[in-house]
Amino acid sequence: MRLPPELRYLYQSLTPRYPKWQPGNPRHRLFFPQFWMRVMRPLENRPIRPNCVRFECHIEMTKDDIRNYLEKIYKIPVLDVTTYIDQ
Repeated sequence: MRLPPELRYLYQSLTPRYPKWQPGNPRHRLFFPQFWMRVMRPLENRPIRPNCVRFECHIEMTKDDIRNYLEKIYKIPVLDVTTYIDQ
């Protein structure tokens, strides 16, 4: 499967810094996640169990970030998070 050039190297994209609060700004602000995640198909030579999902995510995301992202935004219960960096 060939990806378009803008999606090929997602891990190289930078996350923008959080905006600073300044006096006079609105009191109620919405903060959206600065990270990205996408669902990946299982590798052909390495099948996974039916209750597991494989994601590609931003390299700066930690296990806690991934867990909170899925639980708080999508309301998905997460039992375990395993990460590895593939280069």
